[in-house]
Amino acid sequence: MALLISVERRRWLTLSGALQPILREATEEIRAEMRRGDAAAAFALEGLALLSIARLARTESRSPEPPWLGDAALMIEQRFAEPLSLGRIATEIGVSRSVLARAFREHRSASVGETIRRVRVARAREALRKTRTPLAEIAIASGFHDQAHLTRVFRELTGQTPARYRSQSSKCVSARKS
Repeated sequence: MALLISVERRRWLTLSGALQPILREATEEIRAEMRRGDAAAAFALEGLALLSIARLARTESRSPEPPWLGDAALMIEQRFAEPLSLGRIATEIGVSRSVLARAFREHRSASVGETIRRVRVARAREALRKTRTPLAEIAIASGFHDQAHLTRVFRELTGQTPARYRSQSSKCVSARKS
């Protein structure tokens, strides 16, 4: 199964900076659907492709992204395991909480809190796929308070528990090795 999304060259050049958060967000979901490979995966992939195109179209109509917004996103990516909040990030970036919140929603189509949770879940997913580390340790290393917090947020964002995700991921890895 393959998924191809084509963007005209002239549009690609104007969107390339805005593409990173959109593609990063969609990549894990697309990979998961391609691994599933069931009858519903084709519909899910089509939906994800359409959603990505809609997000790109909205990106074109926005004002330019302020340079400090990339710094805020990078801070979240690099320091996801620390206790991060809208106020702490705003203070360190040097903007007000309301300006940061508004800019994140406008340019990243998510709140700061949603972004932090997505990054933490992405890191947990990676650890679940690649290691046998206990869930409680993965939770702390991913920036969650405890295993219950990880499980609740993970289920909200992925529709399954971390244990089930790990189990399904290991089945996919085993199937590829065969």
